[in-house]
Amino acid sequence: MTRWVIAVTGALSGALASCSTAPEQARTRLIGLKDTDLKMCAGLPAKMEVVSPRTRIYTYDLDAGSPGISVSLPVGSINMSNKKNCTAIFRMEDGRVAELNYTGATTLVIRNDNGICEPLIASCLSRMAERR
Repeated sequence: MTRWVIAVTGALSGALASCSTAPEQARTRLIGLKDTDLKMCAGLPAKMEVVSPRTRIYTYDLDAGSPGISVSLPVGSINMSNKKNCTAIFRMEDGRVAELNYTGATTLVIRNDNGICEPLIASCLSRMAERR
């Protein structure tokens, strides 16, 4: 019985880990990606900030989930929403990705892994895999 519990627990944790790693893998795998390649796979950034002649910050936004229900009451309102959002922030140095971070309500119900951000970076990860 103990072996069965260990096997099932290991299988479940492995399955959850494998389906939740893309945004975290992107933090390292996209380092060095050229500016033009990032724009080809992720599209044009929603915002761009020039920090210095060598450094730019690109911001990509994604809203996901449904807006939910909002009920107005005499004493206030109740908002039940499963709306998630992700902002992927790329720091570019000399025209290449130097760092990637995520902000927003990025976690999925059973995982704390920035999983909601996957659509922002999925095609870039594929592009990097094709080039290797």
